Amino acid sequence: MSEESERLDVDGGIFTLPWRNTKVGRPWLAKLSGLDPKFGFKREFADTIVLQWHKSRPVKLGVPISFFQEGSYYEGKHPSSWGYPDERYYFKVIKKTDTDVFVQYLKREEIVKTFMAGQVVQT
Repeated sequence: MSEESERLDVDGGIFTLPWRNTKVGRPWLAKLSGLDPKFGFKREFADTIVLQWHKSRPVKLGVPISFFQEGSYYEGKHPSSWGYPDERYYFKVIKKTDTDVFVQYLKREEIVKTFMAGQVVQT
């Protein structure tokens, strides 16, 4: 696991979700709280804020910085395009201030191992 952290792109207390120019689905962000036998992870989905509209459709979404907690794990999804799988990304919040969030990007397997070592899978 890498010890390097990256700063999320936070502007005015809002993290802008990655979203390609596509009409396929919507991006989302969820806080992970453990393992789930049906969905893989137990998730708490963030309430998103529409930052920009185009032709009556949201084309830019954000998540308030208040959703992030130091030491917590997150999963994000942003849609690719027709015929391609959606992309998932995972990270742990290393440090959070009033204006910044620093994260460490991880592989899914690293988070699964962490939860398996410290939590019981509930059915």
